[in-house]
Amino acid sequence: MEKDQRLSLSLVFNLVLALEKTRACTVPVLLQVQRELLDYHGTGISVMEMSHRSPEFMKIVTDAQQNIRHLL
Repeated sequence: MEKDQRLSLSLVFNLVLALEKTRACTVPVLLQVQRELLDYHGTGISVMEMSHRSPEFMKIVTDAQQNIRHLL
C-alpha cells in the first residue's frame, strides 16, 4: 500500500471514529458517501462535476429543501 493510500485510510478511519463518538453519522452512511463521492447514484460523475441545471442536481436541491422544511 502506498503512502497516500495509507494516509487516506488513516484519515477516513479517524473521521469514522470521531463521528462514531458523536453519533453524527454511522459507518454505513459514511461508506455510502464514500461510494457516491465519485459516482453519484450511478451517473458516472460526482456531485461537484454536475451542472447546477441538471435534473440530478435539481433533485438534490429539492430534496435538501424538503428536508430542511421538515426539520424546521
